[in-house]
Amino acid sequence: MGKLSMLLRLLNFSVFLRLCQPMHTSHGKLFIIPVRRYGPNNQMTEIKEAISLSFLLPGSVLVIPNLMEHKFSDGTANEMSSKELFEIGLLTQAEVRFVFLDDLRKHWNGALDVIVYFRDDKFPQVN
Repeated sequence: MGKLSMLLRLLNFSVFLRLCQPMHTSHGKLFIIPVRRYGPNNQMTEIKEAISLSFLLPGSVLVIPNLMEHKFSDGTANEMSSKELFEIGLLTQAEVRFVFLDDLRKHWNGALDVIVYFRDDKFPQVN
């Protein structure tokens, strides 16, 4: 990636942060939901990036989805429970404000106000 391209990305990200500061849901919170894509290691990277973003956006809440296994030869992929994968105590100790997607879905209609995607590849399908 060239210096100009990186500079433009940082500028875009800076503008994004300024725009998101006052934006909150009707519950008074800005939820950050990482997009699950590719295999479990990539999904973990997405969650780590979302944790970092949650620290840059004060008052935001990280939504932790279940992870998807790699697709097998028959095309199926099972979910891995985030509640079993994550050390909740460490997230709390690090002062990460979070909620598990399974818990959020109990009182959320699933509507998204904004989707932000910082990748060069095509945006993945969201179900």
